[in-house]
Amino acid sequence: MKIISLIVAGLPAVVCFSAAVSFGEAAENAQSPKHVEKNGDFPKADLNGDGVVDAVDLDILRIAVGYAACDACPEDLNHDGLLNDQDLLLLRSAWTSLVGPLPAPPLPPNTVALTPMEQLGKFMVFDATLSNPPGQSCAACHTPETGFVGPSSRINALGCDTPGIIPGRVGDRKPYSYNYASYSPDGVTLGESVGVYTGGQFWDGRAADPAQQAQGPPVNPNEMNNTPIDSTVTHGFQYSSMLAEKLHSRPYTPLLKQVYGADALTANSPEQLFVLFSQAIAAFEASREINPFSSKFDASKHAVPAASQYTFTASEENGMALYFGRAQCFQCHSAVSSTELTASAKGKDVFTMFCFANIGTPKNMANPFYAMTDPSNPGSNKLGADFIDYGLGDFLYPKQGLPIGNIGAGSNGHGDFLEINGKFLTPTTRNVNKRPYPSFVKNYMHNGVFKSLKEVVHFYNTRNLTSVAGEIIDFTKADPYANLKGKPLWDKPEVLSAQTMSNPTGALPLAEGAEAPPNTKNYGEVGNLGLTSQEEDDVVNFMKTLTDGFTKPTATNTRIYASDHNTGKIIKIDEHGMLLWDFPNANGHDVQVLANGNVLITPGSVQEVTPTKEVMWEVGAPIIQHAEAAQRLPNGNTMIADNGNHTVVDVTPQKEVVWKYEVPGGADMRQVRRLPTGNTLICASSNHVVLEVNPAKEIVWKYELPFPYLAERLPNGNTLISSGEGNGKKGWYLIEVDSAGKTVWKYGGEGAPDDQQLRWPSGFVLVPDGRIFVSEAQGAKIRVISPDHKSMRVITSPALQHAATIAVVEE
Repeated sequence: MKIISLIVAGLPAVVCFSAAVSFGEAAENAQSPKHVEKNGDFPKADLNGDGVVDAVDLDILRIAVGYAACDACPEDLNHDGLLNDQDLLLLRSAWTSLVGPLPAPPLPPNTVALTPMEQLGKFMVFDATLSNPPGQSCAACHTPETGFVGPSSRINALGCDTPGIIPGRVGDRKPYSYNYASYSPDGVTLGESVGVYTGGQFWDGRAADPAQQAQGPPVNPNEMNNTPIDSTVTHGFQYSSMLAEKLHSRPYTPLLKQVYGADALTANSPEQLFVLFSQAIAAFEASREINPFSSKFDASKHAVPAASQYTFTASEENGMALYFGRAQCFQCHSAVSSTELTASAKGKDVFTMFCFANIGTPKNMANPFYAMTDPSNPGSNKLGADFIDYGLGDFLYPKQGLPIGNIGAGSNGHGDFLEINGKFLTPTTRNVNKRPYPSFVKNYMHNGVFKSLKEVVHFYNTRNLTSVAGEIIDFTKADPYANLKGKPLWDKPEVLSAQTMSNPTGALPLAEGAEAPPNTKNYGEVGNLGLTSQEEDDVVNFMKTLTDGFTKPTATNTRIYASDHNTGKIIKIDEHGMLLWDFPNANGHDVQVLANGNVLITPGSVQEVTPTKEVMWEVGAPIIQHAEAAQRLPNGNTMIADNGNHTVVDVTPQKEVVWKYEVPGGADMRQVRRLPTGNTLICASSNHVVLEVNPAKEIVWKYELPFPYLAERLPNGNTLISSGEGNGKKGWYLIEVDSAGKTVWKYGGEGAPDDQQLRWPSGFVLVPDGRIFVSEAQGAKIRVISPDHKSMRVITSPALQHAATIAVVEE
């Protein structure tokens, strides 16, 4: 008999052990349990994958939880004459009393330059003092070395979730990865065109955005265990005054004051501080450190933009063809069909549609949560082994005042009328194979039931199959398992529902160009793909190319310059609204960032200002009376809209006027823009018209609309115009018109949907990836619109009160 010392979830245990298996062998065997015939009704007893359920499997679990494999603990723990998963349930019950918090991971060095707000969020993510009691950080469940999921190979192999700060407490689901989650659309919505729910955070989408997601774990009794307090500030989530108080005395408190203001700790309530805490974490989660796009895929010819640092192997190339073809992975695990998602990632594929799906995942009966029934724990599992995870049904039904899944007491009697039970948010396949060493075990699916990528792909390939070749399980039948000749290759789905399961009949994938039969669910997408074992391996090898870290990430950060009419300043903010730079601008309405890094502004005169706030060039009276707008031209001249004289002038660097145009009717202007043709677009705002004037001062095109603020000629020849309000007319919309004045599309204005209402749109910028940044003067915000003209997000800042013209740059 050997005596060995183990560290189990941070707790020492002396294990007396005589079975014919070493701990190393046990861990290795547990990496990818096979699905086999077993003694009992549950799926995962054969932990070492040898085809039988025996004492060795129980020894593996005993070793993990600190039990001895010896005569004092016989294998048939419930004495029912069978060795099965019921015995594993009893061991799990012991596990929940033994398992404790994992050691807090250290703060790693930055991999890219972070903004102050992103750096603050990183400090908070790795701060292990913010739990109750201290000892667990957010990073304890979201570790960089594993793709920001669970850090323990042993727990991944034998359970599901990372233990919480209170010994014996674990969650019901594995951690959802931070990687690329910030690209998920805000809130769960039902896409009318595709008929699927998308967006949100957590596996069930219950958090609208990353900031709200960050508010959950600190007050979860099975995670960081801070005492929750109901809040109106956190929009349905609770807050922790205990955590907020700790923010007063952390090593990063000075940085918190830099980011949120010197009076941040005194001017904000504990609720508001908790929100600021979550916003900083969201900023870090959106940083290039979390979303580096630095994989082999991103270094290959398949990347956007194409690269040449890595060449795919034949297996990887075939795996990619299968991924985007017969294996059907792309249907959920790619964003190439979403202009909104690809635009937000600057053309790159985040490898998820952030849609919800029920793929028929079996229960993970090795999850200790099933045995965590102690009612003294506010996060206990009252249903024990009968617990069913309904995914999106856990969130949307209670949101309507109905029970989880709309099942049981309080149900409206209409069952799963939303068709959402068992559906979970699709994570990215980027970093699914990221691990600190080759033998490290990762677990997959919301419940961690699968332990290898090969097992995952094999499940997708064969979910509907049995041990008899050609036999297909039809999950639309009342009893799908009746009269089967063979044994199912997989245990039954946790939520077996023909309403919600993808491809419940097990139909083969459609041939190219073929259409699915009517009233079918994700036809051919999972369950019977017809892949060979080698093709499964090829798909796995392709997914391995999505692991970040092959190249060094480049940190490009979006910066927004805004001319703020209320504050009389030009401000520079990041995408999170943090003020980075400002300069007096009096009543100016315009801003242009020049190629040399200087800024052109219009505080009555026209000034060129350096980043160090030096005025290096200026033109004013008597050459112009009141500059409303200015544009530095390619030849070095500056075009100016002079509302004092109601003229547009070109001025040389030596301040000589070389061209002048008198605006008809003495109209007040907002913006003017010189076109590549040499013509000039003039927003004669008070006359409610946009004019195109040639160098000979002839009007060659015009378009009438309420108080035009800015007009830009697009590469396709159309014109994009913002319509504000003034001189008795109100538009409040953004519109693209063709050369004949016909509307191509319109965003905002009377009759527009609520999420497209603009409050005095003024400046806008069309960035190369097709997104449009629009400043709303009365809304005190900047709205980001997708290339297909949908609202993506809004940017606010305490420094932004009445934005006029804006400029957007990448630094």
